Amino acid sequence: MKKINIAIIGAGVAGNFSAFLLKSLGHEVQIFEKRHEIKRRSCGEYLTPLGVKILDRHHLLKPIANQFLKLNGMIIADTKNQKNLICHFPDQKNNFGLSINRLLFDQFILNQAQDLGVKIHFNHQLQSLKKNSNETWTLFFENEKIEEFDLVIAADGRNSFVSRILNHSPKNPNERIALHAFLKRKSFFNERLGQMHVFSDGSYCGVNPINDEEINFSIVLDTKTLRSQKNHDLIELINQRILSSERLKSEFDLVDENIEIHTSMPLSHKNTFIAGEGLAYVGDASGFIDPLTGEGLTIALWSSEQLYLSIKNNEHLETALVEYKKARKYSLLQKTLLNKIFQKIIKCPTIVTLIGKILEKSQNRRDLFIGIIGNIYTPIQGLINMVFSKENL
Repeated sequence: MKKINIAIIGAGVAGNFSAFLLKSLGHEVQIFEKRHEIKRRSCGEYLTPLGVKILDRHHLLKPIANQFLKLNGMIIADTKNQKNLICHFPDQKNNFGLSINRLLFDQFILNQAQDLGVKIHFNHQLQSLKKNSNETWTLFFENEKIEEFDLVIAADGRNSFVSRILNHSPKNPNERIALHAFLKRKSFFNERLGQMHVFSDGSYCGVNPINDEEINFSIVLDTKTLRSQKNHDLIELINQRILSSERLKSEFDLVDENIEIHTSMPLSHKNTFIAGEGLAYVGDASGFIDPLTGEGLTIALWSSEQLYLSIKNNEHLETALVEYKKARKYSLLQKTLLNKIFQKIIKCPTIVTLIGKILEKSQNRRDLFIGIIGNIYTPIQGLINMVFSKENL
């Protein structure tokens, strides 16, 4: 493909990684970010084994491998029955996750992009954009307009401004909300495992050890549960979850008013367009599902890589965007279906108990299950392996 002029909206993981990859192909790339600097964004800060492999494919893993904590699997906890299932990623030598500090991670990828010559413009809040008669785009900011972009990449998250003004996303009801806080453990735990706690009311909690002093503690719950709390007492919500789990009580003290709590919503985003006509969405902006499987960062890297590969392997931009759209829609299909099934299951304690008993009988089955969560296998591949593996029969 001849050299094209690319504008990327948003300097998160998806935007920065897209810029790095596309600049490596020789294209002109500029990033426009509404904030005045890179900020630490609220998320689970977990990168699945697939995300780790994507970094490694583009030689970005070694520079940060010793900076972040390696995760070898996950503990799945059923708080109703106080059961804790330890699951390891299959083939741990080649499959592991990372607990990351979002600020450091975002800045690292941006630095790699800038080293290649990518330009970033901070304090640039997009006001509107227009398709020109010559098929290029003009971007309008508060005090300026910038013209002649062959491709606009919207990497502006699940609250994507681009998708709203272009009517590419239907209105999404805010049925679930995530609470994020950084807690300290009572004592050092020498384990490289994340945790997921399922509660009987259908809410769940993710525990991700960023380092010895900082644990990313996230709770996802229905907004009606939040509204039922007097004065929206977020601290009480967190303490209720800690008290309901023997494992959480053993690891954490109850939190007080000095804890800073962040909220994230909406927890899903549907995009009806994805790519075409000189425009592409990557990361959460291209479609986002309730983060039960903790794969938001992986989707950001994966979708950016798919767009890069489509542009690299096609002579014409529109052909590349059609190819990217197909790949993105197919990837969403299985994971969206799996996520919807999970969301139904966790609201039914009886089924949660039954699945726990099935997984409890076989370490191999547990590891295959966590392989699906970690994107080591597609949902269909993982389920087939769980059913037909000789170790499970």
